[in-house]
Amino acid sequence: MDSSWQTYISVRARTSLEQKRWNKDEAIPLSEDVVKLQNQLNKVEQDAKEKLEVSHSQATYRKLMECTLAQIIVFNRRRQGEVSKLLIETFDKRSKAPLNDDVLKSLTKLEQNLTKRLTRIEIRGKRGKKVPILLTKNIVASIELLIKNREMSKIDSANPYVFARCEPSLSHIRGYDCLKKYASECQAKNPERLRSTTLRKHVATMCQLMNLNAQELEQVAKFMGHDIRVHCEYYRLSENTLQLGKLSKLFIAMGQG
Repeated sequence: MDSSWQTYISVRARTSLEQKRWNKDEAIPLSEDVVKLQNQLNKVEQDAKEKLEVSHSQATYRKLMECTLAQIIVFNRRRQGEVSKLLIETFDKRSKAPLNDDVLKSLTKLEQNLTKRLTRIEIRGKRGKKVPILLTKNIVASIELLIKNREMSKIDSANPYVFARCEPSLSHIRGYDCLKKYASECQAKNPERLRSTTLRKHVATMCQLMNLNAQELEQVAKFMGHDIRVHCEYYRLSENTLQLGKLSKLFIAMGQG
């Protein structure tokens, strides 16, 4: 076992795992499905906020909490477990300091306006990495409303999470369940593909189609919380379409001289 385990067991096990991934269907969501999901989430959020501001209901509170959590995951293409564990303390300590003037002047007018409309928070990511999330003004308002109505929703006062369970508990709701629920409600063509992992693969593939330069691609990979090599090798899923369309044209042209 000591001398031959690697040759007869480890190598063959790894080879078997790699072969199972061959010819596997690419589960990348369609852009139109992502738009449908975002529209559905915006509609539910607005409706829940209006009802909650008039009269408190635990069902309405939970609906606002679920759609807000799903919105953050979809907008940031963040892992669902990372956002689900967002702490109230982290939200309260979000950066409100003025931005660097020198860097701000180098941005376009659109980018400068976006810096005024979005809030950035740093949370704990995979393997303890520090990863950022961006919050729109609507999402910030929703979270503030959730924190304001925690006591009336019977949430344990010791529960540190923003998306806490509406019961005497110290745990949080799951982002996976929220995404699955609203993906099935938004009439998407492929609702099973609207999950946090596939959404991350979707943004990596779209970056490839947009021909981002090396510096821009590095910024995207850093925001997603992984190395640029991982971003390019494991998250891009357009090889099937690109090879069938572009590379086949190249080889046919060479074959015809």
